[in-house]
Amino acid sequence: MADALAPGFSQNSLQVAILLYGFYDTNRPHYSDNDFYYPTTLGNCITVQCIKDAVNNSVIRPRWRNGFTATAIERAVKIDFNNSANAATSKKFLILTTNFWARDAYLLPTSYELTSSNNITVYAIGIGRRVSKNELQTIANNGTGNDRVTIVNNFTTLGDTLVNIVSAIIANESIPEVLKVKTPVNGFGNNQGSGEPD
Repeated sequence: MADALAPGFSQNSLQVAILLYGFYDTNRPHYSDNDFYYPTTLGNCITVQCIKDAVNNSVIRPRWRNGFTATAIERAVKIDFNNSANAATSKKFLILTTNFWARDAYLLPTSYELTSSNNITVYAIGIGRRVSKNELQTIANNGTGNDRVTIVNNFTTLGDTLVNIVSAIIANESIPEVLKVKTPVNGFGNNQGSGEPD
């Protein structure tokens, strides 16, 4: 995925942030670091290597399973996006990956209202069998279908899915041919089709 972002960095037109959230992150944002971990913030990384380092150095804690997903989205929108120097003019995308159901699922319709009112396009990726397809649909498109929703069996195919998403965000002709992953007509990445793990 990081390599697929290279055209955006080379054009000086891309900012990327990574936010991790987990089980002990309290319901509703406190707007402090809490147990959230920011390997990067928007504007910090302007190279592919920076993104790779941020991902490789991310702290994965055993308790980071089912978390407060709506809270994480609210923090990303109100802190990360709002703190960006280009918040008023840039195109904004949020890629959410999760491998558990949300502890604050009742707030997810509000999450969609928040992202859509701030012109943020959301992609929701579920990993494994402990995710809720309905939750992912609510996050991505207010429950209207599978648009921008993907479920993969495990982390092995996550990379291909992320490359597909990046290809949709950055002009396709800017992605090196070797990095392109063919996306079926239904919009899902590899091992997809029904929206459920194979």
